[in-house]
Amino acid sequence: MVSVTADSRSKFRELPRDFFATLSQPPTMTTSPPPDQDPAQAAESTVNMTLKEALELGRRHHVAGNLETAEQIYREILRVKPQQQEALHFLGMLAHQTGNSEAALDLMLAAIKIDPGYVAAINNLGNVLMHVGLFERAEFAFRRAIELDPNFVDGYSNLAAACNMAGKSEEALAMCLRAVQLTPELESSELELAESLAAEGQVEQAASAFQSTLMRRRLQPDLYGSLGHALSRLGKLTEAAELFRNWIRLDPENPRPGHLLASCTGVAVPERASNEYIQDVFDKFSESFDTVLKRLDYSGPHLMIETITSELAANVPCDVLLDAGCGTGLCGPLLRPIARKMIGIDLSAGMLAKARERAVYDELLQVEITEFLRSQSQAYDVISSADVLSYFGELSAFAAASANGLKPGGLLVFTVEKANPEDAPGGYRLQYHGRYSHTDTYLRSVFEMAGFRVTLVREIFLRSESGKPVSAWLVAARSANPYDQK
Repeated sequence: MVSVTADSRSKFRELPRDFFATLSQPPTMTTSPPPDQDPAQAAESTVNMTLKEALELGRRHHVAGNLETAEQIYREILRVKPQQQEALHFLGMLAHQTGNSEAALDLMLAAIKIDPGYVAAINNLGNVLMHVGLFERAEFAFRRAIELDPNFVDGYSNLAAACNMAGKSEEALAMCLRAVQLTPELESSELELAESLAAEGQVEQAASAFQSTLMRRRLQPDLYGSLGHALSRLGKLTEAAELFRNWIRLDPENPRPGHLLASCTGVAVPERASNEYIQDVFDKFSESFDTVLKRLDYSGPHLMIETITSELAANVPCDVLLDAGCGTGLCGPLLRPIARKMIGIDLSAGMLAKARERAVYDELLQVEITEFLRSQSQAYDVISSADVLSYFGELSAFAAASANGLKPGGLLVFTVEKANPEDAPGGYRLQYHGRYSHTDTYLRSVFEMAGFRVTLVREIFLRSESGKPVSAWLVAARSANPYDQK
C-alpha cells in the first residue's frame, strides 16, 4: 500500500458525483434462502457459506495485525465474488490502516452501492473522510448511519467529533449525551432523568446525570474528548473537569486528559504542554491539519513571511533558516525563497511525514525545539516559529535557547495567542482548549531578559474558531549583536 501524497489528497475533493446519492439509497432487503431451494440454489448457498468462512478467517487475521494475510484473503474472496460487500468494506478498512485512504474511499463506496443499508461501512467511510479533512461529507455519512440505525453508538460519537470540527458545540454535546444514553450499563432511572433534563434544555444537569455511567464504563477516548471539549466551549468547566478526572482514572497513561483538566481548573498548570501531549495531538491531526487551517482562514504563514522579508531587507536570502515547529511544512514553500538552506524541526512524526512530501526542506528532524536550540550555538540567521509557542506557557527557557541558536544579530519571528492582562496576571494562561495565550508585556520582558532587542509586537487576526476571530501577537526580535550601535 502507498501513502496519500499531496497530489492524491486533492482527488478527495473530486468525489464521485453520485456520492450523496450513493449514501442516500434506500436499504436493500436481504432474506434467507427458502428451505425448498433447488440444487443450483443449494450449491450457491454452499459457496456463500465457504465465502463467509473465508471472510471470518480474513477478519481474524486482520484483528490480529496480520494485514498482508488478511489482504490476500479479502482479495481472493473478491476474485470469486466481486460483489461481496463485506470483503470490499474490510479491504477498505485495511487500505486506510496502511495509508491508502484514496483506495479505502473507493472500496467503501463500492460496498455501500451494493448494500445501501450497510451501516458499518457508511460509518467507516465517514471516518476516512474525517481523516482526510472532508468534514462536511463525513458529517453527512455519520448522519446517514444514525438515520439507518438510531441506536448506533459509534455513529453518535463520530458525529459529535464532526460537529466539534464544524464549531457546532451544542449539537456535539447532544450527540455525546445520546451516545452515553445508548450504553447498555445505563440504568433506566438515569436514562429517564437525563432525557427529561435534556428535553427541558437543562444541559448542565443532564451532563451531570451521566457522570456515574462514565465512571462505570470505559467509553471511546474520542467520546471523552468530544464531550469534554463541548462542555468547555459552553462554559461548563466544572462538568468538563469531572469528565477529565474520570478519563484519567480509566486511562492514566494518556497525556491528554491531565493537560485538559489543568486547562479547566487552573490547578497544577504545567509550564508547557508535555512532549507526549504534543505528539499525541499532532500525530492524530497531521492528515487533516492543512485542510482544517484553510477552513479557519489561518493567516499565520503569510504574515510571518511578510515580517521576515521586511526585517531582513537587503539580506535576502539568508544563509540558514530554521522552521521551528514546522508541522506539515505549511510555511515551507513561502520560506524557501528567502533561505539558501532551510531546516525543519518538529516533535510529531506524523506532521514531519507531511512536511517531507512538500520536498522544500534541506533537512527535517524530529526533536524538541528548546533542547535542540540549546545544542545549536550561533547556527541560524533566522528562526521562524508559527503558532508553536501556543503550547508553551513559560517562555524564558525557549528565549534563552533561541538566543543561543541564533547568530549575532539573528532574527526570531513567531506568533502566539493573545491574552488580556486581567485574564493572565502572571503573563500567560492555559486556555480551555489546551493552548496558552500571553500578554504583550510578558513577551517583551522575557525576550529582552534573554538579550533580544524586540523590534515588533503587533496584534493580528490569526484564524477563526467557532466563527469568532482569534487574536494573536506577531513578534520579531533580534539577538544580541556586539556591533549594534545603541
